[in-house]
Amino acid sequence: MILVVDASVIVKWYIREEGSDGARRLLSGPDLLVTPTHAAAEIGHVLTRHVRAGALPRDETAAALAGLSRTASAIPLGVLHAEAIAVAVDAGTSFYDALYVAAAAGWNTRVVTADLHLVRTMSGTPWAAPGRRPHGLVG
Repeated sequence: MILVVDASVIVKWYIREEGSDGARRLLSGPDLLVTPTHAAAEIGHVLTRHVRAGALPRDETAAALAGLSRTASAIPLGVLHAEAIAVAVDAGTSFYDALYVAAAAGWNTRVVTADLHLVRTMSGTPWAAPGRRPHGLVG
């Protein structure tokens, strides 16, 4: 199965926090993990905040970003724009989050996220159809 993973899950591969164990289990599972290319910017933003706070060495951030392509296949943004605009406007979510949902819609799969706000926002929308519903990552 193909799963779209968002930045909230991917950062848990590198930062020990609630849900990290569940996020890391995805890495050893049978599923093909994919993510839109903008995820690298979101992940870099979060990880550099941890570097500035002294919670993560700078070189681990660089290694995480360099290794992203080995753990999750990148989806080019251009193929997602039209659907992401529809998701953002019609469901009222951010365009950043809409890109993950658009990717899942395009692959007829689901988003794995630790962002429960995204899960709640998408609930009851056409993008929450069975098999495409954003799935909250639990412990």
